[in-house]
This record gives sequence, C-alpha cells and structure tokens, in this order.
Amino acid sequence: MDVATANELRRIFVTFLNERNFRLTKERNAIFEYVCEFVGHFELRQLQNKLEENVFHVSKSTLYTTLDILINAGILVKHPLTPIPLYELKRMADKHVHLFCIECCSLTDISVRSLRVDVRQLKFRKFTAYYHNVYIFGLCSKCAFRLRQEVESNRLKKRRHEC
Repeated sequence: MDVATANELRRIFVTFLNERNFRLTKERNAIFEYVCEFVGHFELRQLQNKLEENVFHVSKSTLYTTLDILINAGILVKHPLTPIPLYELKRMADKHVHLFCIECCSLTDISVRSLRVDVRQLKFRKFTAYYHNVYIFGLCSKCAFRLRQEVESNRLKKRRHEC
C-alpha cells in the first residue's frame, strides 16, 4: 500500500476514534498497522500470528473489538460467507469480484473490468450506497473435478450392480 493511502486510512481511523471518544491505544495502533499490510483476504488467526511473530501479544477480545471498529470506520470489510470469517481492506474489496465455491467455501478474487461499477454514481430510491461487494457462487475447478469423478464412479458401480 502506498504511503498516501496508508496516511488517509490512518486519518479516517483516528478521526473515527476521536469522534466516539475512543483512545488510540498501542494495541489498536498495532492492529491497524498489521491490517494495512495484508494484500488480500485474511483471517483473525493470521492477524494474531503476525502480531505475535513481532512479539506483540493482543487478546482475541481486543482483536475482535478493533476489527469491528475498523469495519464501522469503513476501513475493513468482513466476508461472512466462509466458515471462518475473512477480512479485507474495503479499498481492495470493491476493486474485484469474489468467486465463492459452494462446495469447499473457498473465496477467490478476480479482476473483471466489465463488472466494475462506481457505486457513488448509482442512484437508489431511499437508499445511500457506500460500497459494494460482488460475489459469484459456483464450484471451483477442484470441486467440479471431484464431483465429476464421483458421478462417473457411481455410474460405473451402478452398471456393475445391474449385471
């Protein structure tokens, strides 16, 4: 992430905290810094590991609370589709499409220029849009292959049984 974007996100974060009379603790600051280092999706466990690798212990409660603050501040997006929630910087999330495998619950990003929409240009009646996420549901290639193999295997078993 470039310095200007990081500074803008920090300004948004600090302003959000100040407006709600929350303190910018060293824990919140460290969490913010490490969240900004992730390029794509990440799990809470990955963030916690990254903090501990750098000898910075933070309780799960503080992690969850700070992630909620970052979501409410409009800095972070939570993808609740997977068994373990994934997080992503909002500025990254609306620049691509998410492919969600309904079999293994994997979430993959692809860039599709034709689907890019500037949500600020859209007008809705009695609704103000702030951001968007596009999810396309289907099967990843691994699951599709495995399911085809299972179907073929079942056909062969059925034929053998009929003979």
